[in-house]
Amino acid sequence: MEWLDSTTDFKRKDRRHFKFDPGQSCSILAIKIQQNNHGEIDFLSEKLSTVSEYGAWINRCRPSSRGQHRPTLLLAMHRRLEGDLTNSTSVAYKEDEFHNFCRNLCQHRTLGSIIVRKSTAVFSSRSVTWTGSDDFGRSTVYHCKSDTESLAQGDDIALSTTCFTDKPFIFAVMYGCTEDIMEDTELWLERCKNFAFHPLVLPMIFVEHERKRLFNAIDDRSTELEERILELETRVNKEAKKEVDQQAKKDEARQTMTQRDCEAIQLWRSMSSLKNGLGSLYMELESMRDHLKTLPRSPPKPDRESGSDQETDQGAGMYIDIKLKEMMAEFRSKTRKCEGLLGAMTLATQMVRVSLICLPSAHKHLELMSHKEWNYYTRRDAQVNFSIATATKMDSSQMKQISLLGMIFLPGTFLATFFSMTFFSWIPQDSAQVISPWLGLYGGLTLLLTSGTILWFRNWATTEIEDAKENLQQELDRDSDSTLFGSKRSILRSSLSFRNKDVELGEMSP
Repeated sequence: MEWLDSTTDFKRKDRRHFKFDPGQSCSILAIKIQQNNHGEIDFLSEKLSTVSEYGAWINRCRPSSRGQHRPTLLLAMHRRLEGDLTNSTSVAYKEDEFHNFCRNLCQHRTLGSIIVRKSTAVFSSRSVTWTGSDDFGRSTVYHCKSDTESLAQGDDIALSTTCFTDKPFIFAVMYGCTEDIMEDTELWLERCKNFAFHPLVLPMIFVEHERKRLFNAIDDRSTELEERILELETRVNKEAKKEVDQQAKKDEARQTMTQRDCEAIQLWRSMSSLKNGLGSLYMELESMRDHLKTLPRSPPKPDRESGSDQETDQGAGMYIDIKLKEMMAEFRSKTRKCEGLLGAMTLATQMVRVSLICLPSAHKHLELMSHKEWNYYTRRDAQVNFSIATATKMDSSQMKQISLLGMIFLPGTFLATFFSMTFFSWIPQDSAQVISPWLGLYGGLTLLLTSGTILWFRNWATTEIEDAKENLQQELDRDSDSTLFGSKRSILRSSLSFRNKDVELGEMSP
């Protein structure tokens, strides 16, 4: 329940989380940004090489809590000690000196509880009231810690920032800085010195460092993963086409792939850890943005003018909010890229393992599956062609019915034309008969000729249909392995028989 303790100074158990090595050379980059009497912003940076210089700089630059207050930012960046790449909180002075420096720069004791654990990136804020000889009053304390779970330690940093609410002061200390981090931070603060007094400027600089750190690691891992995926795909293609004759070669290839699988697993775990780090830092950005909304747009600054200074605070808050949105969108994009690479790596690894397990029969199995696939589509085409042929046959039956009507009327028409010719004198010219005596002959010949024509056509059509049905059935019987026709042969037979009967009845109907 240490988090309920309202004490601000570092206790002995809090200082245990830091490593003190007075024998190391001290290297601190100290930055002071202050508004002068003319309203201009002065930027001063000093490189301190001894502990005494650091203490003198604090005593010289630290503003008093009484009297006239000018906006002031103090930042001390501790360079990472040589030979101690695994600890960002190692300092080159004694424990009692560390205690005095933390007290003078108003560092809160909760920093120890944040840096002690190995975790993803951390951003925390809490309200603290400072009392004692230097009554600075209310403040907001920000603690930021780099991701030490997803990435190897060596370039991680820790930042402690105290922003006073009633006074325009910001005190900050950064631990574990490399030379690049110190140079980048100095350059950024010098460029944006007019906005440096916003409470979230230093946490945003920390986020920039952490973003660069994570993205560089993800880009490196992405290149390795893409190469590994291409290698696995190439190996799968080779294993699918290669015939191995000796068992020793099989065992050797299987052992090599097992070792490579272990490397792939390590890559996968590393990228997965980086993806988790992205997600955690994304959540911290959301928390930072929510905290930004709670900050007053123009915080009370007793000794500052209410015109341009308040507009500067509002402009800084707007720019920070826009930058946070851009970073969150960029983090989502990187997260999707990580998910895509992880999915591709998982699929490629599974394909390799399947090819290793099924190596003796993989090639034959692929050929068999290919033949089955082609047979399946061929039979589907045959079914479509059969359906088209059936529809064509039905159309042909309709034409046959039309032909049947023609056969019925054609003999009578022929005989009527024949009897109406003038080649024969069926009725004398002077005869009084109205109905020809040859009418019966005409009717008999018409009936006989029509019946003979229909019977002949029926016999011919039946023979053709039976031959076609027999030929089709023989073709179906030859395809004994057909999945489309073999199991439905009886249905097709009955269907053909039923359709043939319909056609025959249609041909017989007048």
